[in-house]
Amino acid sequence: MKEKRHYLFIFTQLGVCRLYLPVLKELAAQGHKLSFFFTGEKPIPGPGRRLEGEEYIQALEDLGPWVQVHQGVLPKRADRWAGLAYRIRIYRDYLRYLHPDYAKAHKLRERLERIVDNPRLLRGIGNWRRLTGEWGVRCLEGGLSFLQRCIPADRSMQHFFRQHSPDAVFFSRLVDPGCPQTEYLRASKSLKIPSYVCIASWDNLTNKGILPLQPDRVFVWNEFQREECVRYHGVAPEKVIATGAQVFDDWFDSRPDYTLDEITKRVGLPRAEPYLLYVCSSSFIAKVEIEFVARWLKVLREKLPDLNVIIRPHPQNAKQWAEHTLPGEGENLAIFPRAGQYVSTDESRVFYSSLLAHCQGIVGINTSAMVEGGIFDKPVFTVLAPEFVLTQEGTIHFSYLIDEGLAIKARDLSEHVEQVARILEGETAEEKSARRAFVAKFLRPRGLNLRATQVFVDELEGLFAAPLMVASKTVEEPA
Repeated sequence: MKEKRHYLFIFTQLGVCRLYLPVLKELAAQGHKLSFFFTGEKPIPGPGRRLEGEEYIQALEDLGPWVQVHQGVLPKRADRWAGLAYRIRIYRDYLRYLHPDYAKAHKLRERLERIVDNPRLLRGIGNWRRLTGEWGVRCLEGGLSFLQRCIPADRSMQHFFRQHSPDAVFFSRLVDPGCPQTEYLRASKSLKIPSYVCIASWDNLTNKGILPLQPDRVFVWNEFQREECVRYHGVAPEKVIATGAQVFDDWFDSRPDYTLDEITKRVGLPRAEPYLLYVCSSSFIAKVEIEFVARWLKVLREKLPDLNVIIRPHPQNAKQWAEHTLPGEGENLAIFPRAGQYVSTDESRVFYSSLLAHCQGIVGINTSAMVEGGIFDKPVFTVLAPEFVLTQEGTIHFSYLIDEGLAIKARDLSEHVEQVARILEGETAEEKSARRAFVAKFLRPRGLNLRATQVFVDELEGLFAAPLMVASKTVEEPA
């Protein structure tokens, strides 16, 4: 019989739990005690943000009697080290975007500059970089890293961990810029509690901050992320475990419950014919996406005038779609759901999976939706229009989509429409093979038929079969 353990999870928001729900279900089914704490000031999302907070809590508590959801009880660092610790974290996060690999990541660098909010300091770093080159930046980063390791653990956080006495602590979103979870990781490490970081999404290691302190293990999706952990975050290769993407496990098992006829009727298309699906993005990626979509439709109609098109607004960027209409709506164009929709309920998941299953191809720069299209073995198209170059082309994770064979890239709309027309006539065997290879490498590196959830749980069990550290329960209170 397997030993029952107490796993403590420190997340930023309740919504992050959705990304690990398959793993959490399996751990709860095995009888482990799961305790959830949240570092965000507003752990319950507001109206319109995914599920309501109460539903999130209910979804976790429904996992079993050994699941506890705590709100508003985490101590915050408020001693004399708090300000310095935060500044070191955020400065290190900014310095990463001076690496040559981020030369084109202007939007990401600007985002960190706004967070740092110290023009004099930023000018000083820029002058230092011009004088010393990349070597100087790396020396500066190394000095900050040393100072970060020298900061002592917060006593109130140490008391928190002694009080709850977990067998292991799990962190997510630890790479958020200036993330306060760092101080909880510092405290758990000081007490020799096994500390694990779960990477929430495939782009988090390259488009956010630096892992500030080294955990005992980092759970990632694939070998590409393993390399990112080593190259950009300095994690030892043996500490990185590639399990696959648990959040996509259910997509691999999805079947279209809606027929093509039901889909087209629901979205308002008069003809039950195959369609092209345009997946919209958040405001950070494409603030006024409707302007691009209007241009896209105009060029598309010149080549493929009768093709059905469904546009799926992003729920965080849907206001523009509520305020405008586009030519062809109700004929061969549908915008649905107009207010956007999170895939957060069984019904929304069933509908979205049916939408993907019946489409002829997917267009957009929304990387998550593009990956989902790959799971459903659909052609994926992207256009690097001028308004998208700064937010996507300069990012490392977006280049994987192109270089590893998932997406077909076009530099302008004319090239893109020719690509769509050709693919709709029939893909080549090489294009299909490249897309399927991408899905295997990125989402299920241990095998397409092996659920990433099971890999994660088995790897976790293996860590306790050969413990990394002294259990927290044996650590004595310092004098």
